Amino acid sequence: MGYRDYTAGSRNNLLNTANPLVMLVILQIVFFILLNFIKSIYTFSSLQEEAFYRNIYHWFIMPGDLMKFFQRPWTLISMQFSEVRLMIVISNLIWLWTFGFLVQDLIGNDKLFPIYMYSATAAGVVFMLTVNLMYPNDTISFFYNGPGAGIMGLALAATTLSPKYRFFPMIGGGIPLWVI
Repeated sequence: MGYRDYTAGSRNNLLNTANPLVMLVILQIVFFILLNFIKSIYTFSSLQEEAFYRNIYHWFIMPGDLMKFFQRPWTLISMQFSEVRLMIVISNLIWLWTFGFLVQDLIGNDKLFPIYMYSATAAGVVFMLTVNLMYPNDTISFFYNGPGAGIMGLALAATTLSPKYRFFPMIGGGIPLWVI
């Protein structure tokens, strides 16, 4: 007869998972729900929607202005998870799951989160440099948000690791990864 340890630390629940892809999806969903909940409070309390974007949303997205960025440096991380439009979030989650699962399958769980974070952070830095070099007098009107750069980093990593990978291989030979 065997012995099984039923301690609380041995359970594998959703928030105690070792899968970074699930954690990224949870972070995206939590930020989406939190921002839309606050937006709904603004809407139902007869405040204008513009007030939500001015008072709350701009604290999570990355500004193009260097002085605002130095006042809110956390936006380099929070901009990767801040999106309030439903269809954009759904499509981002589909692509995140697709390319994240593929990267996990090719190189393992431990590389997914660094690839996502490094590529999104690098995109934020490139955004900041580009805005300040190309539009030095109008940086106040530019901002950056969304997980697109992190997802693109995962797609680039998957394509670099396995360029001959094919989706739906049973249908006419499949669709090459580099086409998607």
